[in-house]
Amino acid sequence: MMTTSLDQGVGDTSPSRPLPPPVLHPRDRLLATVSHELRQPLSLIQMHADQLTRLSVAIEYPAVARVGDMIKRAVKSQGRIIDDLLDLSRVRTGKLVLDRATVDIGDVFSTLADAFRSEAAGRLPNIELVVSGTATCFGDRTRIEQVLGNLLRNAIRFTPLHGRIRIDVGRDGAFLKASVIDNGCGISADFLPHVFDMFNQEVLHSRPSHGGLGIGLALVQELTEAHGGRVEALSRGPGQGAQFNVWLPAFDAPIKTATCIALGTIVPSEDEGGTS
Repeated sequence: MMTTSLDQGVGDTSPSRPLPPPVLHPRDRLLATVSHELRQPLSLIQMHADQLTRLSVAIEYPAVARVGDMIKRAVKSQGRIIDDLLDLSRVRTGKLVLDRATVDIGDVFSTLADAFRSEAAGRLPNIELVVSGTATCFGDRTRIEQVLGNLLRNAIRFTPLHGRIRIDVGRDGAFLKASVIDNGCGISADFLPHVFDMFNQEVLHSRPSHGGLGIGLALVQELTEAHGGRVEALSRGPGQGAQFNVWLPAFDAPIKTATCIALGTIVPSEDEGGTS
């Protein structure tokens, strides 16, 4: 296992030299401070909500238990936003440390599938994962889970329950490429160049309420580039779905046979390496 910071590449043997301090935008400094200060009260709310659901009154009155569960879900959602803000701040200030090791992308997606299945109680679009060949990259598993989790969460958010999401994973030269493809509401040509900008979200009149603050995709780009990879977004326009591609440094490993898992409603596997 190898640990690297953002200012030191893997295998970099050049003499250490002082680096200029990162330029921190006042907005980033404010967000980092506010996010840090919000963590403690949010943790207290979570603790009291846990205690509420364990009280005898929660057993006697199901409505009390439901309120406690709603509070816990809300806290979890807000906690994810705060964590994303803190991680963005760490990347931009050069304080993010990547704990690099071999990571099986197929295993990461399987873990995410279990988590989303539990959160949504089965109310998800058809999601198909196809792994073609090797699925091993070299990076920080926790951060890669954030990248892929945010992409999948974004696709679920903008795809109706009767829609379809396909995830393709395979080798692309020196990189491992993961594509998240949906047939949801799509992205306009004007907004597409700004889709990874922080606090940017397209206003869709067909779906006026879909939540989010435009932080997740900004973090996807920052964490991917921190790994030495890249990310892109493609769409033919509103109503035409979207495709997000992410490239991460590959790690040579024995070739795996193609596998397919389904999340939500089972979808038959197509030919290896196909696209929807």
